[in-house]
Order: sequence, then structure tokens, then C-alpha cells
Amino acid sequence: MPLLISGPPGAPLTRHALERFRALPDALYMVPTATMADHLAHSLVRAGVALRPKSIQTVAGFLEAWAPQAAAP
Repeated sequence: MPLLISGPPGAPLTRHALERFRALPDALYMVPTATMADHLAHSLVRAGVALRPKSIQTVAGFLEAWAPQAAAP
């Protein structure tokens, strides 16, 4: 079942979202920037969490994958 948790960075929701992400094997964690995605991935790997390559994505990357632009006429 999809779960969307949103809130400002550093809020208690962030910790809750990370706990849920780590508990669900097929979870997708979306962040606003590529820098934040890289930082989060590196932090989780240093903590011993195994990640799938695309388990942390930017919102833009997620939208590109699901709604590719049509070719110009």
C-alpha cells in the first residue's frame, strides 16, 4: 500500500519516514535534490543498510520515469 509522508526537512517526520523506508524492502524514498539523494544513500550505506540502486530518487527523476516527455511533432 502506498504511503506518502511529507514535511519540512529535519522534522520528526523525517525520522519516521526513514524508519518506514528501512522496514519495507520495496520502498521508494523521494527527496527534492540529487545532492540530498546522494547524501541519504551514503549515510544509509555507512549505517549498514543495503539499498537497491533506484530506491532513493529525486521527485524529478521519479516523474521522468513515469511520465516521459512525448517527442515533439
